[in-house]
Amino acid sequence: AREAASAPSQHPPLRQWRQAGTGRSSPRLPPPLARLCSTMRVVTGYLRSSPPLPPPLPAPPKPFIAAASRPPAMPSGKIKCSHILVEKLGEAEAAIGRVKGGEKFGRLARELSRDSGSARRDGSLGYFGRGAMVKEFEKAAFSLAVGEVSGPVKTRYGYHVIKRLA
Repeated sequence: AREAASAPSQHPPLRQWRQAGTGRSSPRLPPPLARLCSTMRVVTGYLRSSPPLPPPLPAPPKPFIAAASRPPAMPSGKIKCSHILVEKLGEAEAAIGRVKGGEKFGRLARELSRDSGSARRDGSLGYFGRGAMVKEFEKAAFSLAVGEVSGPVKTRYGYHVIKRLA
C-alpha cells in the first residue's frame, strides 16, 4: 500500500485539476473525465436557464386526513359476527371454556366448526341484518355487546357459539 502511495501518478496533481476551470492551468483530462465535465457543463447550463420549480402543494385539509384514516362505517342496522357450529351441547360448552381460557376464537372456529364456509374465515359471517339468520341465532347475536361471546345457542343446524365483532 505504501508503494502505491509513493509511486508517481500518471495524472496531474489535484491542485492542477482544481485550477483547470479557472484558466490558470489546463491539464489534459483523460477522455472519460473530459466527457463527464462536458456533460456537467451542459446540464448545469440547462438547469440555470430553466424556469424555477413550482412551490410544493399545500397539505391536505385536516378533515380529509381524519376521514381517510377512519375505518369504514358499519352498514346501517347490521352487525358482524363469527360463530362456531358444533353438533353437541358438550362440544359447544367445551369451545366456550377454551375461548374463556384465552384461545383465539378464529383459530377454534377453523378447528371445531362444522360450517366449513365460515370456518375458513375464522368463523366470520360478515355483516347481516335482522331476518337474515334463523330466529334463535338472530336473537342471541343481536343481544350481544361487541366483543362478547354467547353461551350455546340451539338451532336446527346444531349448537352455535357466537362472538359479536361489530
